[in-house]
Amino acid sequence: IASPGDPVLAIHIPAGDGLHPGACDAACREAVAFFARHFPERPFAALVSDSWLFDPHLAEHLPAASNIVRFQRGFVLHPCVDAHGTQIVERVFGDPAIDPLRAECRTTLQRAVAAHLRAGGYWSSYGAFLPSDRAGTSFS
Repeated sequence: IASPGDPVLAIHIPAGDGLHPGACDAACREAVAFFARHFPERPFAALVSDSWLFDPHLAEHLPAASNIVRFQRGFVLHPCVDAHGTQIVERVFGDPAIDPLRAECRTTLQRAVAAHLRAGGYWSSYGAFLPSDRAGTSFS
């Protein structure tokens, strides 16, 4: 799929947009089309990202049909060096200093994060790799 030194396109996952599968597919299709149109001399092998959203433990605690789990399944995941797990607390609870074990859990995601920690688990950021030829068809 890719070799060392092959160009890749880094993608950003904005907060609060819900990861709706159709919207994620459309965004990836648009990115591939944009770069093919404006930079045809620079084809890329894959779209890449890293985030707490890719921690595979989420799939153990969320429904299989959840947007986060469906989003994860569209990528090839790999561990990241940054494995301290603080980003998930900040993003899910809105405050990096909050104690998720004592916080009021209002959502399925908050309950999943807290339950995993209570059970002795930990959270990490993971990297994600999506071959460019699959972009736009991976999440729906």
